[in-house]
Amino acid sequence: MNKKNDTLMIIGLGELGGIALEILARVPNITKIVTADLNEDHGIRRTNTALMGASYLNLYPNIEFVKIDLNNIEETAKIIREINPRIIFSATTLQSWWVIDALPKNVHTQLYKDFCG
Repeated sequence: MNKKNDTLMIIGLGELGGIALEILARVPNITKIVTADLNEDHGIRRTNTALMGASYLNLYPNIEFVKIDLNNIEETAKIIREINPRIIFSATTLQSWWVIDALPKNVHTQLYKDFCG
């Protein structure tokens, strides 16, 4: 990815998106990465951590964060149009994998039995 308008957009900076960002921030030929998440504080922190990690390898990638609410379709479309990414990596979910384990045992058991979560 070394063309002028090549931008990679990572939406969702939870466990999967955060790990992908950490790895991709260390790839020297990625022109620009735009990270996006609903939780602005978490997204900025995750983005800054990736920038810091890359700097230990003497890499200083062009990464910026934007807050995004995928439930707001019009605003999401506007953001994506403005950024015009070549690739969108979506690591979003409405429920994290570990949430079912935090439920009361009887609820967890029933959901697991019914293959929910």
